[in-house]
Amino acid sequence: MQEDNRTLKTYLRRIARHYHVDLPALRASTGELLDCSNNAPLTFHRHLVFIPVKVRKPLSRSDGATGFVNLSSIEKVVPAEANHPEDVRCYLQLKNGQLIPSLHYIVNVKRKIRQGQRALDYYLCLHHDQKTADTFEPFSKTTTKNKINFSRNLIFKLITDDDDDEDDGNGGFNPLLT
Repeated sequence: MQEDNRTLKTYLRRIARHYHVDLPALRASTGELLDCSNNAPLTFHRHLVFIPVKVRKPLSRSDGATGFVNLSSIEKVVPAEANHPEDVRCYLQLKNGQLIPSLHYIVNVKRKIRQGQRALDYYLCLHHDQKTADTFEPFSKTTTKNKINFSRNLIFKLITDDDDDEDDGNGGFNPLLT
């Protein structure tokens, strides 16, 4: 039997070409949506969302350690047992019962799964419900900061509108603006 020397990168490019997807653009848009610049989930189809998971230690600098697991194949994430191999921190249990070891902590794997679900939701909005896709907000720190600032300004406006004619006795000091 002949050994297959193709890299994971080659397979990802072939899958992207099959689904007519621009891989760099997919990575950029998903990274922006999820506010993660590296190792964002890859959504090629509604049943093909790849979650990046560190599955082993690299042997050399150019050796890859990340594997991709299809979101729809994951049954659950289970913690590693006491007698697990040294670096394995949890396992992804697939629907067929197979266990995939991960070097990520269980909370990080669950976060990656949530990110994959969010990317899938966006994909479905984009390809099946354009009206919802137009209002789909990226999950980012700046969006959260904008919401906080908006809420703070709204509260300030409500406070100042109610007390326009009254002196609040604090010399014009507003704790919301500090």
